[in-house]
Amino acid sequence: MKQMPTLSAADITSERLLLRRALREADREGFVELSTDPEVQAHIGGPRPRSEVERRFDTVLAGGAASGPGDYVIADNTTDRLIGTLMLARRSPEDGGELELGA
Repeated sequence: MKQMPTLSAADITSERLLLRRALREADREGFVELSTDPEVQAHIGGPRPRSEVERRFDTVLAGGAASGPGDYVIADNTTDRLIGTLMLARRSPEDGGELELGA
């Protein structure tokens, strides 16, 4: 079965935001802050220990983790500072096959 494409543009810009594919070393503290914050993570599995988040970041940065075609960093368009992440994934055909937005 042929899988339908997901969003795969390298960068998407708006007046205030930049969605970019690449995670950068400069994103480390923002990524750690988001992943360890109890309020941010309250409904998506809870905060992770900093050491676990650092290892995950290093793995992704080194290219050891697969990055899907819909994985993006949300950054401020002026400063390029990470303010979030998003994932667009294709749901299974049984679930309608549409794109689903996740964090």
